[in-house]
Amino acid sequence: MVNNDNFKSNEEELMKYYKYSGSLGRLKLRLKFVKSWIYHTLAYSSPLPSWSIKFQKNRGVKIGENCHFSPYVLIDLLHPELITIEDNVTISSNTMIFAHINPTANEFLKKNGYPRTIKPVLIKKRSCN
Repeated sequence: MVNNDNFKSNEEELMKYYKYSGSLGRLKLRLKFVKSWIYHTLAYSSPLPSWSIKFQKNRGVKIGENCHFSPYVLIDLLHPELITIEDNVTISSNTMIFAHINPTANEFLKKNGYPRTIKPVLIKKRSCN
């Protein structure tokens, strides 16, 4: 069962982060994530690395030249624009890259030492993950 209070709280945090407000802002946020989810789904199981990279770029991930992604790479669904991957990087299957942590959906814990943290991620050139 989905806890609507937690969903609403998380959505409000994301609206504040993206500086959206009101009904139009909520619609923009939801459309942003629908687009991101569609491209992620296509990239995640793509048989061709070039397609996976193209779909991730369409989500907002910054990817350099001569990179290789294996299938089943999960790149942050909420903040793909904060991920930068430099040139000549290989990312293997079942790798997860996140620009945020949200350790709990519990409001008490969020307000008392476990807040959502969002920071950019940089994978340097010639890395293998």
